[in-house]
Amino acid sequence: MMTTRFGNILGTLSVTIILTILSFTDANAQATKVKGRVVDASTGEGIPFAGVYFKNSTVGVSADLDGYYFLETRDTLSLLSASILGYEEQVVKVNLHRFNEVNFALRPVVDELNAALVKPDDRYMRSILKKIDEAKSRNNPERRRLYSCDVYTKMELDVTNPENPMISSFLPKDFKFVYDYMDTSVVSGMPFLPVLISETTSRYYHRKDPPSDREVIKATRISGVDKNPILAQFTGNMYVKTNFYENYINIFQVEIPSPLASNGMTYYNYYLVDSLQIDGRKTYKIRFHPSKWVSSPTFDGEMSIDAGEYALRDIHVRLKKGSNVNWVRDMTIDVVNTRLPDSTWFYKQDRMYVDFSPTTRDSSKIVTFLGNRQIDYSNPDFATTYREDKDDMSAQVQAGKDVINNDESYWQGVRPFPLSDKERGIYNMVDSIKNVPLYKDVYALAEMLVNGFLNTKYVGFGPYSSLYSFNELEGGRIQLGVRTTKDFSRRVRLMGYAAYGFKDKTFKGGGTFEYMFNNQPT
Repeated sequence: MMTTRFGNILGTLSVTIILTILSFTDANAQATKVKGRVVDASTGEGIPFAGVYFKNSTVGVSADLDGYYFLETRDTLSLLSASILGYEEQVVKVNLHRFNEVNFALRPVVDELNAALVKPDDRYMRSILKKIDEAKSRNNPERRRLYSCDVYTKMELDVTNPENPMISSFLPKDFKFVYDYMDTSVVSGMPFLPVLISETTSRYYHRKDPPSDREVIKATRISGVDKNPILAQFTGNMYVKTNFYENYINIFQVEIPSPLASNGMTYYNYYLVDSLQIDGRKTYKIRFHPSKWVSSPTFDGEMSIDAGEYALRDIHVRLKKGSNVNWVRDMTIDVVNTRLPDSTWFYKQDRMYVDFSPTTRDSSKIVTFLGNRQIDYSNPDFATTYREDKDDMSAQVQAGKDVINNDESYWQGVRPFPLSDKERGIYNMVDSIKNVPLYKDVYALAEMLVNGFLNTKYVGFGPYSSLYSFNELEGGRIQLGVRTTKDFSRRVRLMGYAAYGFKDKTFKGGGTFEYMFNNQPT
C-alpha cells in the first residue's frame, strides 16, 4: 500500500509530466507503421509475394505466402502501393507517423494469352545461393582480420493489452496518465504500454586471430533501475548480434538455421521475386519459406542481395509459427548492411522484436510482454585494435565509473535517430511509477525472462529453462537452482543446484563461489 503522502507526491508529478510531454511534440521523430493483407478481389484469397512499397522509394516488403505484410519507416512517405504481375496496382494514402492497418484487394488483369507450360526449375536460384556462399569470406565482417566501430543500443520493454482489467485494477487514479503513452505494435497490431527503456553507447573491438571481442561502454542510462556502473556493464552485453552469414543464429539458447547457411536449401524454399536498382546497383529480392518437411524452429521472410558482389544488403525474418523457443510467441529480426567506399560491406542496423508470453494461445485478451532492441553501427575502423592490460584480460565488457553521468544533450548528439515523444516520456513515466506493485512485478518477470532467474531480495531461483528436461541417461529430470542477488553482496555470489533423475533414481547437485575483484565482470 502507498502512503497518502507518497500518493500526493506522485499525483503532482503526473501533472508535471503530462505538461512536459505536451510541450515536446516532434512528429518527425515518430515512425509510420503499416500492417495488413493483400488479397485477390474476386476470391478473397491472399496473394503471395505481392510487392508492398511506398511510391517513389525502395522502402517496402513482399507479402508472405498468405498475403500478410508489415513495414515501418521514419521517412515522410505517405503513398503505399501494392502490385504483382497479373493484377492492377492499388495505391492507398496512409497517415504519417502513426499506426495504419491497410488491406489491399487487387483486381486481376484479364488478358487473352496463349497457353504456356511452366516447369519448376531452381537452377538459377541455386546458382545465386552458391555465389552468396562463395562470397562470404569477403562480405562477412566477422572474417576480417580486425575491426572496431561505434555502437548505439536501445532496448525497450512493453506490456500488451494494458487496459486489461488485470492491469488497470492495479493502477490508482493518480496513475491513469500512463495510458497517454500507449502505442500499437506494427507486427501484431496489439496496443502496448512502454514500461522500460535503456540506451547504451560503446566502442566495439573484434579480432579474428587470436579471437577477441571487447566492448567498451561510453555511456548508459536505464529508466526505473538502480543506476550503478556494474549494472551498466551487463546492460551493454545484453544485445545479441545476429549475423546471418553464419550457418546458425543462436537466439535464446536455440540454434536456428540461417537463410544464408551453406545448406540453406535443406531448411528453406527460395523464390526470386524481383530485381531492382538500389543506390544504382542491381539487387535481387528473394523470399524464403520453411520447407514443409522441417519441424525445428526456422525463419520466414525475405532478403535483398547485391547482384554484383553477392553481399547481404538487408534481411527481414519472422520466426515460423509454432516454433518452440523458450516463451517466445513471436519474433522478427531486421538487419541492414551498408557498402563502404572500399567496396566492402559492414553492419549498419540490427533490430529485434520479441513477444514474450507464458502461453501460446491467442494473446488478444491476455497480458504479454514485448521486447524491442535496436543496434546501430557507425565509424568502422579496420586498423585499430583494443589494447589489453592485465586487469581486464577476462572481461569482454569494459565500463568506467562515469558511464551514467551524461545529460540529455549528450544523448541527442549520439543517437542515430531522435527519440519519439512517447519514448522520451518513458524516462519520466517509469521513474515516477517504479514503486507501484505492478511495475515491480513486470520488471521481476522481465528480468526472469532475460536472466533465467526469479529474484527475491537476497536470493534468486532458476534457471527456469532447466526446471524440467529429458535425456537418455536420467530420463525425466527436475532441477532447482539458487543464487544470491546483488542485494546480498555486490562482490560475492553463491550458487547451487539440486536435481533428480526419474530413470536413474539419483539425486545430484553442485555449487559455485564467485568473487568480483574489480568493476569488470569476472
